[in-house]
Amino acid sequence: MPAGGANNASQVNTGTSFAAPHVAGTAGLLHQWSRAQGLIPDHLSTKAVILNSASKHVRAPNDGDRAWPVWRVATTSTIPLNDAMGAGRLNGLAAVKQYVPGNRSDIGLQAATVNSGGGTATYNLFVGGQTLKPGSLVVATLAWDRQVALNDPANPDRAASYTVTNLPDVDLELVNRQTGQVVARSNSVSNNVEHIYANVPTEGNYDLRVTNFGATNARFALAWTSGTSDGLAFSVNGGANEAQAAEGLQFPVGSNKFPNDVNALGQAGPASFRTDGEIFTSSQDGTNMQRLSGALGTRSRVGPHNAPPAAMAVLDNAQRGVLGLVPGDNVGGLSWGRDGSIGGSTVVFSIDPAATGAAGTAARFHAVDSPPGGAANTPFPTNPGGGNLANGDEAAGDIYKTPALDTFGRYNSPVLNPAPPRLNELFADESELGLQAPSRRGSLLGGEEDDLDALEMDNPRLSVDWDGDGMHNEGVYFNLARGSPSLAGARSADDIFISKSKDPDTGAFNHEPSSPFDFEVFADGVNDIRLTANDAIDGLILSDVGFEGNPEPNETLNFLDEALFSLDPNSPSGRPGDIYYTDFNRPFDPNLPWDQGGSLFASAAQIGLLPTDNIDALDIFRVPEPTSLLLLVVPVAIRRRRVV
Repeated sequence: MPAGGANNASQVNTGTSFAAPHVAGTAGLLHQWSRAQGLIPDHLSTKAVILNSASKHVRAPNDGDRAWPVWRVATTSTIPLNDAMGAGRLNGLAAVKQYVPGNRSDIGLQAATVNSGGGTATYNLFVGGQTLKPGSLVVATLAWDRQVALNDPANPDRAASYTVTNLPDVDLELVNRQTGQVVARSNSVSNNVEHIYANVPTEGNYDLRVTNFGATNARFALAWTSGTSDGLAFSVNGGANEAQAAEGLQFPVGSNKFPNDVNALGQAGPASFRTDGEIFTSSQDGTNMQRLSGALGTRSRVGPHNAPPAAMAVLDNAQRGVLGLVPGDNVGGLSWGRDGSIGGSTVVFSIDPAATGAAGTAARFHAVDSPPGGAANTPFPTNPGGGNLANGDEAAGDIYKTPALDTFGRYNSPVLNPAPPRLNELFADESELGLQAPSRRGSLLGGEEDDLDALEMDNPRLSVDWDGDGMHNEGVYFNLARGSPSLAGARSADDIFISKSKDPDTGAFNHEPSSPFDFEVFADGVNDIRLTANDAIDGLILSDVGFEGNPEPNETLNFLDEALFSLDPNSPSGRPGDIYYTDFNRPFDPNLPWDQGGSLFASAAQIGLLPTDNIDALDIFRVPEPTSLLLLVVPVAIRRRRVV
């Protein structure tokens, strides 16, 4: 700071003079926090937590500017932590949230003593039957001390007054309990810190195992976090200028679960990142975590987060995220390209905060009619009123299901019972996805209700990210909302896009792809779907029946690529509450039913919405019993979509 004046600008520098006050201040806060929780502060626990909660968004300037996750600190190697990067960048908020003593599968802190001569201490990451899913990231840090005894209290300033034992040789391993396989081992030999940062290869019951090979007993502390979410994928509206910037559910508050990357990253939570270009996953158990970093440029193995990972300036802004997106891109629709509903369909959808739904529907109840009352920190549906101080305003983050609709596509999806005709029913409440209700109606943090923008019900790991490293092995189909910075040149909001896969290796985690991530036009909105240049696609269901993202010359009328989609409220070609169909051949007609050669697959009235309600996200299931509605083949000229 210049003498005689204030300077609020931050600066980046190196050296212990910069690091020491930050670490000391964080340690002091952790000791204060532990006492407030009725705990006894412990220096080893403090050290383990500070190291374990560090952000990995750092690069090694003395090693080719490689990102932290590239370093093999969690293998059978005895290489210690990198001198330039250590365990990462200090993250005080993450450290406070990590200081949660106990043994849990998702986050934990333990202090104990392990006996010499091969003694072990084991901590199981299977609490409550919670298995780790393939690709789940485990971060664990072990810290211990050299034993020093003061023999001459009258002369504490003399080295001869002390007995100093050799530093115990303690290892840390991540072990699959069923198979006995050591998934990751940290053995830095001469240090008193072991650090594991590893993705588990298969679903299972895992242990963290501490082993003391030294000649003296070792007092230690072990801190860990592990992400376990695996299930549906979604995106949320989190733009800088959006009224509904995403906040997610805070951890730890009440029964909210870790991890919750929407909260950790979102602007209405503790960070200031735009989440509208990120793809999250949820097991519908109140958790969510970042799996495909669409826009943050963080590539793989960067979550789960329990606090902001780093300042945006620390990240590599020139590097696109794994979908080829940049901060500010807003994913409006999402598909893995294998949607279908042989035997009739039930569509699931979300609506934006301004939508009200038709009378008598679940969407109307949550948007308008849900009763006030209940504890302010208890979200719907646990609290029947959603913690409301006024009625409604709780629909935008929810997922609803439609009545039975026509068969779509050539793939077969799981079964879902439909809603009654002309109604809709709740399929999943926002709290099940780890999303938040409105601030004045049950929010824990502030900000408006989280707005679910894009949805893909199929598990991303089983569909496009087989090794679970956060980088897709197959193309991801999506569309971008108006105002996304990547919409330029040949790309526009009426197009459907496909990302380019840069991770062909499905047998190992690919830390550094050989070329930049990017995406291209899969279907041109004007030329292939017959929309206008002023239209914007909002929700997306896609059935790509041939080779991924490429024209299939052997397609016939009975074997077409098909899509269902919605349009945003500012689109002149259609209504935001209707669902439209395209085979990438026929003219777009929003009024003529799709089985008569038009584009209307389901009207707003058919699914319990008003024509002015805006559908934000779409996906599809099949109904339990086949319907009598059959695909009517319409004799139109074959014309392939254009891939650019």
